[in-house]
Amino acid sequence: MIGRRSNESRRRPSSSRNIRRAALHMLRDLDVEAPIDVEKLCRQLSEQRGRPVQLTPYNFPSTTVFALWIETTDSDLIFYESDTTPEHQRHIILHEIGHMVLGHDGDNGDDSVWQEVVPTLPPHVVRKALRRASYDDAAEHDAEAFATLLTHWIGEFSATTPGTGPNGPRNQLEQAFDDPRGWV
Repeated sequence: MIGRRSNESRRRPSSSRNIRRAALHMLRDLDVEAPIDVEKLCRQLSEQRGRPVQLTPYNFPSTTVFALWIETTDSDLIFYESDTTPEHQRHIILHEIGHMVLGHDGDNGDDSVWQEVVPTLPPHVVRKALRRASYDDAAEHDAEAFATLLTHWIGEFSATTPGTGPNGPRNQLEQAFDDPRGWV
């Protein structure tokens, strides 16, 4: 996993190689197999983090916010836009997972969005909150690159990929990583 960095918005975006490496490490650590299923990925991420990752569709009234990740003292809450296609929802969720995996900091004290979405959540349990709104800082760029990479892998190795063995989805996914050692 790529570690946390201070001054997220001031740093340069990570290299695509580092983002790819973080995604690969996550998939290996979670023992994810092709085809990649986002809900199953979240269950496995919950087990690894020792805290539930809860997915909740939400109709964001603002056109500038598409999602929200709130890390509390005992869970990870991902709210994603309910008024969009299932494919876009999946991408949004992967973007928020990217923030988790890449160790991004919160929204620098801007509590307005999460307080609107979950007004009953006590502020003292919120460790960090990030909203998906724009791509004008490095953390957003990196999370979007992470989600795009995983979305590509999901598309390439969907449940319609036939069979197991040398042409099966797991072998094809291993080949896509360009890693002759495979997953382990």
